[in-house]
Amino acid sequence: MITSLQKNTKPRTILFLMFLPLVSIIFLATLVFAQTLSVTCEAGGPYGTNSAIVITGNVTNQTGTSEANVTVDIRKSGTLRTTKNVSADSSGKYYAIFTGLDYGDYTVNITATQKSTTAECSDSLLVRLGGISTSCNDFLIRVWGRALYSSGSAITSGTVYATVKDTFFKNSTTFSNGNFSIYLDSCLFITEKYILQLSVTDTVGRKGTSEIIFSPT
Repeated sequence: MITSLQKNTKPRTILFLMFLPLVSIIFLATLVFAQTLSVTCEAGGPYGTNSAIVITGNVTNQTGTSEANVTVDIRKSGTLRTTKNVSADSSGKYYAIFTGLDYGDYTVNITATQKSTTAECSDSLLVRLGGISTSCNDFLIRVWGRALYSSGSAITSGTVYATVKDTFFKNSTTFSNGNFSIYLDSCLFITEKYILQLSVTDTVGRKGTSEIIFSPT
């Protein structure tokens, strides 16, 4: 789970399950059906002109979450200002980070593609002149959860690493019996989105990773 809180406040939590891969060979008989695809998108904000803009969302198909190619276009008054191509991960999550947009109203257009199937989503985005906040706030981030192999069995012991991406805020700790808990002291802007990156390494060097996008409150 992840908690972002101002110091001396009660945390809120979101469950994290982390998996490390095991090598296996599986033979499947497959029936092919017509594919359906859907995509969600969230632009967040408002942002300042000096802010990093994080566009997030999920891609799903009729079997659940879905890996897919995602194109993110940002337009102002109908004119394309910037675009990025990213990939949704195995859980269907995707994100794209933009910087350098001037102030004004924007439209974010998302196109997800899987094989010959596409899905679209759009959202609005506001960038204000200057910064939204001139100083960061002290937060204590608590991350806790359970580390599992892909078979579902607990990782008996290892090390968990937590980092707020593109910042100096990071920490690591050892754990046992699959359960981990780790804290990060940080100074964050309430109006910003951040990416918390987690990785777990077991005692023989096998590694698994996960990440979540959050806004401190």
